Amino acid sequence: MRDVSKSFMEPVVGKQAACATVEPELFFPLYTVGGTGEAHEAQAKAVCARCPIKFECLEFALHTGDDWAILGGMTPAERRSLKRKNRPLVTFIPLEEAA
Repeated sequence: MRDVSKSFMEPVVGKQAACATVEPELFFPLYTVGGTGEAHEAQAKAVCARCPIKFECLEFALHTGDDWAILGGMTPAERRSLKRKNRPLVTFIPLEEAA
């Protein structure tokens, strides 16, 4: 088993991470027609669910903008949605009114 996690997750992955003993490829599901992406996603999320550093991992993923792996128990699409929901609202003020 090769340890890909050490290269891309060095800041947060340690011996305490639940994923440290799992094949890293599990966290990069392939979504193809008739593929097993959904099954891999569920398995990866199950590993994340029992991880003691799940929230640190999620914070790392949000900070780095990772767009490929399941990290912190969330897919890239779920993290993008989370970021959109937590984005502060910007109020548009026309230039005439701002002066």
